[in-house]
Amino acid sequence: MYDNLPKKRLEDSFFVSLQKSPGEAGGRLVTGLDGSQRSFFIAALANNVSQAALVLTSDMARAERFYEEIKAFLPEMEVCLFPGKDFFYSGEILTQSKEILQQRLTVLKKLVTGQRLLVIAPVPALLSKLTPADLWRKKRLEIEAGLRVDWENFLKDLVELGYERTELTENKGSFSVRGDIVDIFPLYTSLPLRISFFDEEVESIRYFDAESQRSLETIPAVTILPAHEVLLSTDSFQKGISAIAAEMEKVAAQLKIKNQARAADRLRTKVDNHLVKLRNLGYFDGIEQYISYFYAEPSSLIDYFPAGGLLFWDDPENVASAGDSLLKELQDYQAELLLQGDILPGQMQIYWTLKDILQENNLNIVALTSLSRRLPHIPVSSTINIQARSVPSFMGRLNLFEDELKEWWSLGYEVFLMCDGEKRAAEMQRILREMELNAIFPAERTGLLKKFENGWRLNSSPGK
Repeated sequence: MYDNLPKKRLEDSFFVSLQKSPGEAGGRLVTGLDGSQRSFFIAALANNVSQAALVLTSDMARAERFYEEIKAFLPEMEVCLFPGKDFFYSGEILTQSKEILQQRLTVLKKLVTGQRLLVIAPVPALLSKLTPADLWRKKRLEIEAGLRVDWENFLKDLVELGYERTELTENKGSFSVRGDIVDIFPLYTSLPLRISFFDEEVESIRYFDAESQRSLETIPAVTILPAHEVLLSTDSFQKGISAIAAEMEKVAAQLKIKNQARAADRLRTKVDNHLVKLRNLGYFDGIEQYISYFYAEPSSLIDYFPAGGLLFWDDPENVASAGDSLLKELQDYQAELLLQGDILPGQMQIYWTLKDILQENNLNIVALTSLSRRLPHIPVSSTINIQARSVPSFMGRLNLFEDELKEWWSLGYEVFLMCDGEKRAAEMQRILREMELNAIFPAERTGLLKKFENGWRLNSSPGK
C-alpha cells in the first residue's frame, strides 16, 4: 500500500535502534513477532535504508509468502525472489529451469549495478557457490550512442558473457549479426536490443519485437550483463580445464586399480563430453558442478550485497535445520555418485555451509524468532522484545468487530484494514459507513487489496 503505514513505525525506539550499526559482532535478536507481523516489520526497516537488503527463509513457500506481503506494504520498492538451484543431477547435468535462471540473473544484475532492492531467498539459494562477485561486477559492456567499439572484440565479449550466436535473435540469451546490426536478447529484459553501427561507431540502440523483428523504442545507452551465472576469465578457464582433465585421469586410474573398469570408462566418457563442450563453446548447461575447479575463492549470494546492509533472518533455528538437512541429503547422494564413478571429488564442492557464510558475513543481521534466545553459529549481540498481539477472528460477527474497533480507537490506536480484493474492500467500506465509523478510503489502495496471514496490534514501545 502507500508506504505511510511502515513509515509510522520508524519513530519507535526499537526501530531507531535497529537502523543503527550494531557496533559488535553477532546478530540482533527480535522476539514477539509472528506471521504477517514480521512482513510488516521487515517492510518498515527495509523501506528506510538506502542499500539492498536480504530476507533469509527456511524454504521457497515461506519466501513467497514474505514476497506477497512485503510487496503489499511497499509497492514502490523493488522486491525480488531469489530461488535456489537444484543441487541434484538429472542425467549428466544439474537441472535448472530457464525461469529460475532468469529470476536469479535479474537479481544479480540489480545487485552488481548498485540498485536498492529487497531480495527474499530460501536457504538453498544462499548455500550455492557463485562466480566471484568482483568478476561479475567487472564483466559488463557499457554501450551508448556515439561510442566507438572494436567490432571483433565486441562479438567476442558477447560470447564470453554467455550469449549464444544464432541466425535470428528470438530467445533470451542469444545474439545475431546482420550486416552492421547486432541483435541481443538479455535474460533480464522483456524485449531484445538492436544495436546499429556505422563503421565502428554505435549509431543507435533500440528495443525490438522478437516475433515481428520490428524496431521499437530508441534508448540512449544500455548495460549488457552476463547471460549465465558462471563467468570464466581466460586464466580461470584454462586452469579449470586442466584441473578437471587431471583429476579425471587420476580417478579413472584409481577405479581401474580397484577392478572398476566399467565405472572408470563411464566417468571418462561423461567428463570428456563436458570438456569437449567447454573447449568448443566455453559453456554448457550444468557447468556449475565444476565451479570449484575454476575459482579458488567463489562467492556466496551475500558477497553481492553492499557491506553494512541488512540481513533479516527468519526463524533462525528452522533455517539452520533446513540447511543442515539439505546438505546431509546432498552429501549422501554425492558420496554414492562418487563411489559409482559418476562424478569427480571436486564436483562435490558446490555449496557452502550456513556456518561458513555467517562467519564471513558482512551484513548486519536482524534475526526474527518467536521463542529462541540463541542464534545458530553466531553470538547474539542484543535482544529486543516487541509487544505485538494477534487480532482475533470475528467469524463474520460484525457487532464484535464494531466493538473492537471502537475500543482500539478509545485506546489511541490507528487502525488499518487490509482487504482480500476490490470487491471485499467495497463491502467493508459500505459496512463501516453503515456503522457511522470515521474511516478514510484512499483512492490508491492497491496494497490494501491483499490477504495477510493474520491481523495484529502493535504497541509503540518494546516489551521488557
